[in-house]
Amino acid sequence: MKLFFIIVAFSLVNLCYGQSHKKWSIDAGLGFNNTIGPFAEGYSSNYLTLLHANLGGRYMLSNRFGVKLDVGFDRIKNDEWGNIKGPQPNVISEDFQTHYFRLTLQAVFDIGRMAQFDKLDKNFSMLLHMGFGFSSLKDQKRSVWFKDWRTQGSDEMMNYMIGLTPQYRISDHWSLHLDASLVANAWQSKTFDFTENSFKKGLHGKIFEFSLGASYYLGAGKKHMDWVVDSDAPAEVVKVVEKNEPSGDEVEKKPEKEEGESLPDADNDGIPDSEDNCPSVYGRGPEGCPNFDTDKDGVPDAKDECPETPGVIENDGCPELDLYVKKVFNEAMNDVEFEANSDQMVEEAYPILDKVVKVMKEYPEFLKLEIRGHTDDRRESEPNRILSEARAIAVKEYLISKGVDEGRLEATGYGETDPIAPNDNPAGRAQNERIDFMVHYE
Repeated sequence: MKLFFIIVAFSLVNLCYGQSHKKWSIDAGLGFNNTIGPFAEGYSSNYLTLLHANLGGRYMLSNRFGVKLDVGFDRIKNDEWGNIKGPQPNVISEDFQTHYFRLTLQAVFDIGRMAQFDKLDKNFSMLLHMGFGFSSLKDQKRSVWFKDWRTQGSDEMMNYMIGLTPQYRISDHWSLHLDASLVANAWQSKTFDFTENSFKKGLHGKIFEFSLGASYYLGAGKKHMDWVVDSDAPAEVVKVVEKNEPSGDEVEKKPEKEEGESLPDADNDGIPDSEDNCPSVYGRGPEGCPNFDTDKDGVPDAKDECPETPGVIENDGCPELDLYVKKVFNEAMNDVEFEANSDQMVEEAYPILDKVVKVMKEYPEFLKLEIRGHTDDRRESEPNRILSEARAIAVKEYLISKGVDEGRLEATGYGETDPIAPNDNPAGRAQNERIDFMVHYE
């Protein structure tokens, strides 16, 4: 056997559906800083000083962990408001202005995904970031931008940083965020006003940075990793790597068995479990694994109802719907009722369809909703088809009137051709007189 297997535990997103989601982002923010010190006697800065700015690039390895590299700028200026609480009220600081630049490499942890914030609001999350880098404090009275960086008016040091970034998704390409960070300096040899030496061991100078910003997501795929929840990921990923053999789409021969012998085959793909390297996934490729799986979700294209969108095996390869969404569609299927032999809905149906409207507006990834009308078999086939179609159209028109884009809706009548219960009793016929929904994804 010349095949060996790599079973991945914490890289599910990267190997299985990472290619289907964006990983890169550009993050930028503007705001204030609060410089804690040190300052020389007679010098101080405002509690909140304009300006703080940051710009960086971030790469998420999974929906829980990533790295970022960013640059920051802080303008530190003398207190112009006065110390109204000190022993000498309304004493204004001596005039000064310094500029603080930093370059920081950080690890990023998506605590929103870890704490499953998506159960409260799927568009809200929070990042924790921490790292270290290099900084320079420049006295604007002694140094000139872009000239002789290591001048008398410049103090170089290391920085250590930690911060929290709540963020809110506004589209598949953009999110807004707030950021509150603490930057602590090591080897800082000057006060922030740049008038005295102030070298101490350990973390000495400290700055709080507050900003409002935006993130723009880059890369292929619909969602960014920031918004991929655990239910998007398949339960199992097996990557097969062929060693010393050319790759191909050949199907290995089934193992021979003695007449009358039955070998276990859990996925019913014709390859016994003892020879099947994907025993729980149907596949006719080498070693019983799927041959063609465009979206890498473990469901072969031949059986995948959403072949270009990662999903779950239990949903025929389509994404698993949230419990709330399932509840809404199930309620609509069971409780949207019509007057007898009519396409007029009863009054109780409208509040239920309002929930469907809300779902369609909250889930733009639902490219199209097929509204399917069904009847029992008490009428002829053609009248049944016409009635079921009229009822589906009535639901469609109501959703459109509530703001759902007409291009996302399709109404079809199936008559009595798809019963879900026997038609030989009143209870069964009542179940077959129904509206149900089929979600189609981008």
